[in-house]
Amino acid sequence: MAKINLTVENLFKWKKSTFLPLGKRVDQLNNSQIQDFEAKLNERSHFKPEAIWGTLGWANEDLFLPKGQLEFSESGNLDSQGLTLSEVKNIWDFNPLSSEPEFIVKERYINFDACDFNFKTKNFSMEEIPAMRLCLFLNPDEGAIVFYQHSKRGEENPEEGDVEYILPQQTDPNYSTNRDRLNYKIPIIPREIMEFNDETGLLSLKKSKIETGFVIKILTFKRHNLAASELLNEANNNINLWVNKEYKQDVDRTKDQIFSGLNVLNHKYNFIGKSKYSVLKYDLETDNFYKISKEEIDGSKKTLLLLHGTFSNTHGSYGKLYNNENSLLSRLIRHGLFEQILSFDHPTITHDAFDNCQVLYERLAGLVFEKNIDILSYSRGALVAKWLASDPNNTYFNVDHIITFSGANGVSYYKSGNYVSKGLSILRKLFPGPTAKLIAAFAQFSAEFFLQLPGNQQMTPNHLKLVKILTSPLSRKETRVQTVVANWDKSLSKNSFKRPFASVLDAMIKFILGPKHDWVVGFPEQKISPDPLDHPIEIASMHVKNFNLDYVKTNTHDIIYNYFKLKR
Repeated sequence: MAKINLTVENLFKWKKSTFLPLGKRVDQLNNSQIQDFEAKLNERSHFKPEAIWGTLGWANEDLFLPKGQLEFSESGNLDSQGLTLSEVKNIWDFNPLSSEPEFIVKERYINFDACDFNFKTKNFSMEEIPAMRLCLFLNPDEGAIVFYQHSKRGEENPEEGDVEYILPQQTDPNYSTNRDRLNYKIPIIPREIMEFNDETGLLSLKKSKIETGFVIKILTFKRHNLAASELLNEANNNINLWVNKEYKQDVDRTKDQIFSGLNVLNHKYNFIGKSKYSVLKYDLETDNFYKISKEEIDGSKKTLLLLHGTFSNTHGSYGKLYNNENSLLSRLIRHGLFEQILSFDHPTITHDAFDNCQVLYERLAGLVFEKNIDILSYSRGALVAKWLASDPNNTYFNVDHIITFSGANGVSYYKSGNYVSKGLSILRKLFPGPTAKLIAAFAQFSAEFFLQLPGNQQMTPNHLKLVKILTSPLSRKETRVQTVVANWDKSLSKNSFKRPFASVLDAMIKFILGPKHDWVVGFPEQKISPDPLDHPIEIASMHVKNFNLDYVKTNTHDIIYNYFKLKR
């Protein structure tokens, strides 16, 4: 650990830049170490300097002289604990090299708690918050994950807290990873609590101080020297191996239960990428879903189709609607509103809605539904539902009614690369398990790489892929759509998104998504509908909590039941 006073004497001058080396103090470097460091700055060396692991300065290259003292790692730590250990475990689960005996994850940190950045601006945008630049030296076969550790001030290795990722800047147009350093733009965290002004659309500082510390964690690890897309495929495969291991353990625990094994349990586990594609069917006797083949679908029955949300699956989006006493899905069947309930699991990031629908058509090849179907959709599932109801290539069924919750008809986190890390951090909080591991894998890469993936393009406001879905007319003018839009308010905070996470992000999320949002999608985007007769139903909820009756104030199960009942 190094502690230094932020003075001119402790800075390193190089050409027109002045910055702080991270590792050994400048006054402790010998001539060989200085030459090694200067060679790196000159980009004459592909290897990391012996004594310096990175540099820190202002992103605009001004003289880096905040008041106070800075604390940071000299070499690094191999014994991570608490919150950091949970992130280390994610790296072990997505990185195939973790199976090698010598694999390690090195933890470093920078603590700004004793620094005063003297940020007193009254009204400002997120872009006007001063930002530092961290340059992290890496070997070409090394990866890194960098994040804010949101926890109580003074806690070095907290068990409780939250991770907010900081994505590296893009290294080249082809998203290669054959590089020797990564740059991170790190906005400061003001000492005062930020608030959002609904009228001006700007941020301001309150008089009260935040309780959270300002700590940055840096995790580095060995990985294959591959393009980002290849590394993502590796992560997908490795996470699926982890999921399969967890699944097999669950099968062993329930091997004597009816419909255990592949039929039921498999659908609960959120497989990643192409492995996720599957058609599921609801079974009334067990009040559960199981994977099926096309031959198990009855095209003569009145059918409800479920379409899940981003980074989720049937169990993740709709788990509260079945496998419980007097469940909604069981009532829909028992009361004769539907004769058959199907669900379609599909990748949401690496494939877009057009890809999803094409695979569904392939799974239904040769089958034609005799009765119009209805659709229940969630988040990004709204885009798949809309395209199924608009696509001239859909010759398998007509769509009668669609009800959608928190429709992701454009996600404002995707409007700017500066906002993507905030969105990923929110999703990490909302989705544990394999999704959190996949999001950790994404944190290795630039925002530009993330945004160019087909599913993300289609959720980016004004992108042509999204515009095509939102502006394509419904195939049948008789198709009716009911949107249900969610807005989070502070009365819900007792159950989720407690301090310290919310205290730092509350105002910023409003700045990105607008005054009304569900932490993932803004109110205006949720309200977009292809049906001119649609009158949105407003509820107080969070994006993934809409069907949790212990959380929401409105009985959303009854909203669904009554909607389909009244349409009969």
